[in-house]
Amino acid sequence: MIASAVALCLLVAAIWAVMRQRDGLIAAWDALRSGAWPLAALALILPLANWLLTSVLFWALMRPRADQPGVPLPEMTLLIGSAWLANYLPIRPGLFGRIAYHKAINQIDVRRSVGGIIAAVALGALCVALALLIAAAAHAAALSGPLLFAALASPLAIFLPACFITPARAVAIAASARYLDVLVWMARYAVVFTLVGRPLRAGESAAMAAVSQAANLVPFVGNGLGVREWAIRLVSPALPQWYAGSEPVSANLALTADVVNRAAELCAAIPVGLACAVLLVKLARPVNPASHT
Repeated sequence: MIASAVALCLLVAAIWAVMRQRDGLIAAWDALRSGAWPLAALALILPLANWLLTSVLFWALMRPRADQPGVPLPEMTLLIGSAWLANYLPIRPGLFGRIAYHKAINQIDVRRSVGGIIAAVALGALCVALALLIAAAAHAAALSGPLLFAALASPLAIFLPACFITPARAVAIAASARYLDVLVWMARYAVVFTLVGRPLRAGESAAMAAVSQAANLVPFVGNGLGVREWAIRLVSPALPQWYAGSEPVSANLALTADVVNRAAELCAAIPVGLACAVLLVKLARPVNPASHT
């Protein structure tokens, strides 16, 4: 409860700081007025891609075993969607609620659920490190355009074919989903920073994605609320020149960009979370045979 209160205070402080330094918001508004609506649409749509990819990730990690059932993908998608919104409440109820749901409804023990979460975190660290290394190599080789995109997507050339190899199928699907999730986070930061008037290089986008993933792991603070915004503000101007380029990112501009990112995320999470929660209750509710007589 205390951690959540601190997180909320951090978010309020971030919004207050942005309102005092309004240049980024003015730049975002000017971009929209000049016809940058496709970027605004992407800022709203890309969090939905994170939700769907995370659902695939946990579905793959919770596939059926000899001794325990799995979770169907549609059900997992509803679980992740409702947990996404619920985790904005104190003490991550979405996380603990999902574990309890697996135990009560899917007959999956707590140890296996926790093991799936640990595996997802480990895959996330691996995929973020991979994206950072590729972005650094691309910067050193001065890659841009299609070549840069091909370089960033190159790990999928290994992960995706492995999805069809039976022994490693579940891990390969999970790794593919997690790496795509990291690429989507990079795209989200590229979009919001462009909206506030400072387009990012690939290395900078990868660094922002890495910071956001680390912030999401802070205990008892759901979705990195407040922590992520200030972490982005601190890290952005501190990126080394050899990695990010010659022009540093302004700390205040970085804070503004992630507040815009958070606003877009909430616009996606609220309807998705509410709809998923309603559908999940209907799915989990036992059917009364008497109602059909």
